[in-house]
Amino acid sequence: FFEMSSPPKADSTKTKGSGKGKAPGPPPAPAAKNAGSVKGKGKSWASRQSSGSATASLLDFASVTLKPTQTRVRKRDGTISLETRVSDGFDAQVLTHETEVPQYVQDQEAGLSRLDPRLFDVTAQRWTRMPRSAMLEDNSQAWRTGRLRLLTYNVWFSPLRQRERAEALFRILEDADADIVCLQEVTPKFLHWLRDQNWVRDGFLLSDTTCTTLRGSDLVYGVVMLIKRDLFVASLHLHALPTTMNRAALVATLLLGGHEFRIATAHLESLDNEAVRSRQLELIFKILLASEGGAELGISKENVARSQKNHATAILAGDMNFGEGSCEDDIVLEAKFSDCWRQARQKDGQTEDAMENGITMPCDDATNVPARIDRVFLGPSSFQGGSKWHLVPEAMHRLGMDPVGEQKGHGILARACSPACLTSSDDSDTDPDLPTLIPVSELPWNGRPSDHYGLLCEFRVASA
Repeated sequence: FFEMSSPPKADSTKTKGSGKGKAPGPPPAPAAKNAGSVKGKGKSWASRQSSGSATASLLDFASVTLKPTQTRVRKRDGTISLETRVSDGFDAQVLTHETEVPQYVQDQEAGLSRLDPRLFDVTAQRWTRMPRSAMLEDNSQAWRTGRLRLLTYNVWFSPLRQRERAEALFRILEDADADIVCLQEVTPKFLHWLRDQNWVRDGFLLSDTTCTTLRGSDLVYGVVMLIKRDLFVASLHLHALPTTMNRAALVATLLLGGHEFRIATAHLESLDNEAVRSRQLELIFKILLASEGGAELGISKENVARSQKNHATAILAGDMNFGEGSCEDDIVLEAKFSDCWRQARQKDGQTEDAMENGITMPCDDATNVPARIDRVFLGPSSFQGGSKWHLVPEAMHRLGMDPVGEQKGHGILARACSPACLTSSDDSDTDPDLPTLIPVSELPWNGRPSDHYGLLCEFRVASA
């Protein structure tokens, strides 16, 4: 027989969960003095009831009295009123009416964004706003040499081998040594790579370094301008255009030898949108040629007064999306702008066959045939104030016509990206096929840096 004893009392030194193979755990923590003050599950019923009562009292808005406030409000029509909070809402009292519309209202109504040129600060190692004191008025190299070089290039927003193509484009842009560079279809990635180039940081101002002027939802891109540091930038504006494709015109007002000229770059509406392109052209020419009433176009009174005396000419460069002989060309002629390609090439004695009609897109998206849709237009010279300063297109060249890294006789992409490209943190999602070798003939864009050619126009700065 065995004697059964009653179970031993629980050992207070053991914690819940101590069992076979485990050493006794530490003693439980002493109970809080005021259980109602413990957060979470430790709250007592009385404490929860107290919290509920407090919440209920907070939701009793009828017993809340708001502090009287007054707000000064200005409407777009210039009416200024004083709004006072009353028991049943607001009471508005009209104070006065301003006849002069504030500048920011004018800008909004005109679809205008005022931009500050960006300069790379070597000390701070970042892009900053260009200080006015750093601009060298009437001291540019272009004025001293009597030459001005302008480049325009649609860099193609496609992600296909984007980094490798960008590296090739950067070499083309650097070698061209242009005073003004106009780019279209610039994506955020392309802009980030561009602003990190040493030759850009050392020698140029940028219209945008943070992608604030690029537009779109699924596909974000836009126009960007690079301007040599020794050119004086009087203003830089982004003008909204009538569009369903987020198009805009970037307009810079520059001073050269005491004379003002305006340069615009744009990527006009593509595909079968002739009417929209026509309206876009008309607005751009109106901006470029504005002298009186320029405030509504974003041109300051000071610039209007100066341009009436010293305005010399204007340039429009970019992807126009229409070729020579189209209906849009009539608008160009009506505005008295001339085709720089034809002027410069005829000056050189080139024939139609020799210049292949100047095609800049080997395979147009809309027509699937070669087209000359990237163009540079020079505006009429103004001799107001007795000045005969003007620009004369002397030569024009197409850029980026050869495949990227092609070795003659082999027809393959034999060159990989530069070391800087290979160490980029986002190569994996940008160029998954970067290391491969593909026959150039099998590439839809024939292996070139872009589906467009670039244009480099050399102007002579004439004073008589």
